[in-house]
Amino acid sequence: GRVLRRLLADNNILDCFSSFAFSDEVGCAKPAPRAFHAVAKDLDIDLSEIVHIGDREQKDVDGAHNVGAKAILTSVVKDRGSTDTRAEALCTDYKDLVAIVDSLNT
Repeated sequence: GRVLRRLLADNNILDCFSSFAFSDEVGCAKPAPRAFHAVAKDLDIDLSEIVHIGDREQKDVDGAHNVGAKAILTSVVKDRGSTDTRAEALCTDYKDLVAIVDSLNT
């Protein structure tokens, strides 16, 4: 979690997020539902209100969808099959992330 928070801060988007559930902090890895439930509990919201951002189809996109959340697949660092993603959106540059999340709320 510490490294990812630094990456988000370096790209000036850390403050755009309300909650995080990193495996080293939650005690389980995606696609375990507990990771997604931790965020819903932290924010006191329904799982359907969550937009999960990750770079792996099975763990991030399928994990989010399995609990009723939305998913954004990111290929900023490495593209792991974005052409076949089932995510609601694809992020290829972090500077576009806020607009992508906003587009999912319409």
